[in-house]
Amino acid sequence: NMVKAIRFSLLLKREISPARLFPVMLLYSFWSNLLPMRAGDLSYLYMVKAGDGIKLTRGLSSLLIGSVVDASLNLMLLLALGFYFVGELEEAASLATLFIIPLGFVLFLLGSLGLLWVKGAKLAVWFRDRRWPSRMVFDRIADLLEEIGRFRSREILLGIVPISSVALGIRLFLQCYLVDGMKFNFGWLKVIFALSFTGFLNLIPIQSIAGLGTVEAPWSWALVSLGEESGRAIASGFSLHGIIIGYSLICGGLGFTMRRLIDRERIRSG
Repeated sequence: NMVKAIRFSLLLKREISPARLFPVMLLYSFWSNLLPMRAGDLSYLYMVKAGDGIKLTRGLSSLLIGSVVDASLNLMLLLALGFYFVGELEEAASLATLFIIPLGFVLFLLGSLGLLWVKGAKLAVWFRDRRWPSRMVFDRIADLLEEIGRFRSREILLGIVPISSVALGIRLFLQCYLVDGMKFNFGWLKVIFALSFTGFLNLIPIQSIAGLGTVEAPWSWALVSLGEESGRAIASGFSLHGIIIGYSLICGGLGFTMRRLIDRERIRSG
């Protein structure tokens, strides 16, 4: 979570220090693992706005760019491991769901974000110049476009991408270690492949409450596509998901405690 705090500090143009973002990331992890349809993102937007006065559009732009970077990194892992496991993926359905659909989705995201990044300022002016029925809504869209356009390629390539890679690497290592400790013996490369596919799908707002089923399904599908038994794949998915939920509850308790202490200190000093 500290690495995630550093990443979001960069995404927010260092308006909030990593130390101040740390309890926010703890609570963000808690709500993201419990609320459906990526509603946990709303908790992040609320906390950075209420606690530190970050504009809604800046918070939203940090989430959008962070999600695109995460999707791209997961796709790169999927493709790299896909070439390694290509002999084991015999079904056309497996190839389509594990590679073709994610590739198309990421290319669409990168193309859309690239357009907004390059033409964001001009599009913002266009939105502001039109006489829309709901002016306030389109002004917020223009603000969001301007926020995305303010990011420089150096910031993304030399700052956000490397720290996102470190965060992803730590998460994959810990989860592989947990699965290995449960003696399912899938092998780390297969586990990383399944985690990458699951992580990619969970960037899309399809989660159920606490992610039940929407975590286990892609995890199991990826492992079964690589020749593992469905029973063991499903059992490992529920086991790992249970540990993740337990971890998120600990994060939530610690995050709520830290936020309360920060609020008390703020009241005393102000």
